[in-house]
Amino acid sequence: MEIECWIIHSLEMAHVALLVETALGSGREILKGISQYVHEHENWQVFHYTGSLGVMVPEVLEHWEGDGIIARLNQPEMSDVIRQKQVPVVDVLGNIKDSGFACVKSNNDEIALQVYEHFFERGFKSFGCLGIEGEVWSEERENAFRNRVQAGNCRYRSKVVSHFLKQHLSWNSYLEQLITWLKELPKPVGVFVCSDQFAPDLISACSAANLRIPEEVAIVGVDNDPAFCEVVRPSLSSVDANHIQVGYTAASLLGSMIAGKNPEEMTTRIDPSGIITRQSSDAFALEDEGLRKAMQVIRTRALDGIGVDEIAKIAGYSRSVLQRRFKSQLGRTVHDAILATKLDRAKELLTLTRLPLIEVSLRSGFNHQEYLNHVFKARLGLTPGEYRKRFSVEKF
Repeated sequence: MEIECWIIHSLEMAHVALLVETALGSGREILKGISQYVHEHENWQVFHYTGSLGVMVPEVLEHWEGDGIIARLNQPEMSDVIRQKQVPVVDVLGNIKDSGFACVKSNNDEIALQVYEHFFERGFKSFGCLGIEGEVWSEERENAFRNRVQAGNCRYRSKVVSHFLKQHLSWNSYLEQLITWLKELPKPVGVFVCSDQFAPDLISACSAANLRIPEEVAIVGVDNDPAFCEVVRPSLSSVDANHIQVGYTAASLLGSMIAGKNPEEMTTRIDPSGIITRQSSDAFALEDEGLRKAMQVIRTRALDGIGVDEIAKIAGYSRSVLQRRFKSQLGRTVHDAILATKLDRAKELLTLTRLPLIEVSLRSGFNHQEYLNHVFKARLGLTPGEYRKRFSVEKF
């Protein structure tokens, strides 16, 4: 058993146990958020169990005495052991239904919505979802994605895989199952993989089946884990699920519970901070060649101030024809598409840099900070400053 201990000196120390695995990026990001809270408050003595969260958990906790626990609860047995400690607990996974513990988790409905909109804005009308068996968060994402796709009257097929299947089948047998499913999907298709960890398998299956990514199969994962997103080719687009904020919020909640305050809500859902677009989904599934040209030029020149008339000329249509085709096939105006591209760039600058708002507005093509403020408030219900405060990784 390996235990890592962080000690921060203070007159009154709260003894807190962390049961958060670091094998995946999501766990490491959660710990970053917790670390931020610890450094801000300086009154926690933290014991972090760094081993596998399986049969070793009872041994870890057997002789531990403290004031609170933050854990990724993935087994009922773990919940039972933790409950026996009779201290405040915050779960940062949400995989155990009706555990009775306070929970801070990703907003899986919003994750699914962002993936759907990412594909739909690129013209996809056929969708697939690769889920993970036995994971509540995966079920929530798949259900929300399916409901949104079906509400849009689009084609949909899902497949569920499991860690057991992957570990116990031969690689070729496992790959063949993915290939069979992929071949059944109407092309072009946008595939939502509920966790980055299974996306490389799908990319390998596409390669084995001679399916082009992203032209025939576009793929988006979740967690924006560099160990998966940057290593594979093509590189993987992924939702940044904002796990740092999950960790910080969980620590803040546990701090208040240790101080004797009851949670206002037993479950807190943290919105994702957006999709990091890479090669695996950087395509437009449009049969209309003119619309494809229009979307490509919007993607590359929207920030430069290109107007509707010039876009129509490049697409080979009159302004009125282009507007009608956008509305009928994409459900939006050309201006909407331009704004969406600018908005994506502004969100990226707000979350990944410390640039002043006036510079963000200029670099994202809004030219005036007042216009940036107006668009953010109208479309997101937040000012740019509020968006940065909620989603920025720089504050951590």
